[in-house]
Amino acid sequence: MAHVMPHPLAAPLIFWQGRVERTLSGMDLQLTDEQQMVQKVAAEFAKNEVLPKAAEVDRLHRHPKELVARLAELGFMGIAIPEEYGGAGLDTISYVLVMEELSRACASVGVITSVNNSLVCDPLFKFGTEEQKRKWLTPLASGKLLGCFALSEPEAGSDAAAQKTIAKPSGDGFVINGVKNWITNGPVADVCILFTMANPPGREAGHKAITAFILPMDTAGVRTGPPDKKLGIRGSQSCQIFLDEVRLGREHLLGEVGITRSAPRSFGLAGRGGDRVGHEGTLQDEPEPVMVWLNCACTGSCSRPCCSRRRWCR
Repeated sequence: MAHVMPHPLAAPLIFWQGRVERTLSGMDLQLTDEQQMVQKVAAEFAKNEVLPKAAEVDRLHRHPKELVARLAELGFMGIAIPEEYGGAGLDTISYVLVMEELSRACASVGVITSVNNSLVCDPLFKFGTEEQKRKWLTPLASGKLLGCFALSEPEAGSDAAAQKTIAKPSGDGFVINGVKNWITNGPVADVCILFTMANPPGREAGHKAITAFILPMDTAGVRTGPPDKKLGIRGSQSCQIFLDEVRLGREHLLGEVGITRSAPRSFGLAGRGGDRVGHEGTLQDEPEPVMVWLNCACTGSCSRPCCSRRRWCR
């Protein structure tokens, strides 16, 4: 029988008072002094200011704007963005630690923070022009503005090339029409990272037509639906965004027309990373290991879960 080497990430995880230790041969994963300080500040803020309001925020489906303002004061709305663009200038590990502590106290606050950091500030920093970084990234990373990320549609999600929102050239800009669904921070956002299909080249070109824009939410023709009614994490509001003859100049392009398939995927991976860390933080105070079932999106024709699998979260 062939010898199978264990995956390095299968090493034991030990959760203790909000800290994560991983034992890996030949690697030093101890937190630096700066990372420990960031974790301590986040933990104290979460315990003293976020946790006391968590139940009320969820019960009332309320966007906790006063907590978002405090997050901005602490530098947590642009954690890994350089200070020259309004961020805290910290590293990704610090971002992970902050997300764990916030989500441990209130998942809604964790999601709001994650979206602004990973799905708005991160793509602006990686793909934006210098002018766009000064105009949009700086106020977003400093918390003066709040961002959202609009890719999903009624009939499109992970497959960005399946979206039906169209951006057509018009004069020195574009005219955009379409509908976006389940947009986190949508009801309260100031700025949106918006994905469309440029025409030309048109939807027939697949991923070669995917085009992203920086959309101010007060632009004429932009309308938000009522906040979605959710079963949980209700302080993190989401909604539909309707785009009716929305006109944007070329200066609002994020990257080029027809960005590669990897760009929206890289945006999504950053967001998924924040989500995963948030879930880990939420589970840390559970007294017993929590079993999570991951089921396929069944059409209803199956008599049993057809691709269920389970994993231990602790």
